[in-house]
Amino acid sequence: QNNEAIADFDLSFLRTLLKTTTSYEVKTLSTDSLTFDIESEQANVKLLVTNLYVNDVDYITADFYLFLSIK
Repeated sequence: QNNEAIADFDLSFLRTLLKTTTSYEVKTLSTDSLTFDIESEQANVKLLVTNLYVNDVDYITADFYLFLSIK
């Protein structure tokens, strides 16, 4: 309604979590470490990351499902 954020996910920690010594190395992470839940007065939000690419320089690319339930 008022351009207010109902959820904010800080996923920058994933860069450290996935830092590798070899380029293009593939790592498998648990579902729990890639599922994020937030509940607010306005909504329940769940983010489930399905594919993640961390660039050595400055960005993270991800495929994910976003489950949103408005209260």
